[in-house]
Amino acid sequence: MAFCINCGEQLSENAKFCASCGTAVKTGAEAKQSEQITVSIGEVRKCPLCGVALGAFETSCSSCGAELHGVKSSNALKEFEEKIEHAKTEEEKITIVKNFPIPNTKEDIVDFMILASTNFDAMHHAYHLDVEDISDAWLIKIKQCYEKAKILFEGTQAFKEVAEMYHKANVERYEEIAMLNQSENAERFKKSKFMRVLLGFLAFSFLFCIITFRSGKILSGIVATLTTILFGTAILTGINLIKAKIKNMHLILAVVAFVMLILCLVLFGI
Repeated sequence: MAFCINCGEQLSENAKFCASCGTAVKTGAEAKQSEQITVSIGEVRKCPLCGVALGAFETSCSSCGAELHGVKSSNALKEFEEKIEHAKTEEEKITIVKNFPIPNTKEDIVDFMILASTNFDAMHHAYHLDVEDISDAWLIKIKQCYEKAKILFEGTQAFKEVAEMYHKANVERYEEIAMLNQSENAERFKKSKFMRVLLGFLAFSFLFCIITFRSGKILSGIVATLTTILFGTAILTGINLIKAKIKNMHLILAVVAFVMLILCLVLFGI
């Protein structure tokens, strides 16, 4: 039983060409010679039609112009998809995506680009820039895929397909929208009652800090200083002068500051 060296399909008896992809079938002597070459100088990537040795990143034979199909890469893509499907956590999916190498052949690069662009949600990514999730991993691969396609087969129809998928992601535009949204949120925060409350507690904690140190309450003064810093940081985060990687970070800082202010008052009373 024999199989095609290019696509892996089973060959009929005495076939000279593969019925699936048209690749020429080597005779017994040619196959033996090829095997001897592989043993003597290692695994050599060769054109299935003319036998000329190929470079690592060639997608077509420089001698006869034959298109090259990556069977191994295609299998790797299938295994990759299966790993993603069976991953139990998002962290596991992120690791799988980040560690997957971009294929070398034209068809596999296009296939992988389709897979990556389908799984990537540009709008979600743009509105969650402060959170590292699976969209970041897919975006990295989309950019890598585009750059590799540009190097290997720019100017071809396949590259046009890759470029179209890359630009459809339209990441830059969505990031601009997200930044505009952040600016609008900052303006709303500046005009909110919560902002005025934080400013009031910031002023109070600062004055209390001075009082505690003048009264010789060093521990209470240190806590009051930290409380003042937290209130100030909460305000700067809310107006987007400090970029936070955690959503609603200004609320978290404000709550911690309120708790520490209570602790400060308790220590001062003691």
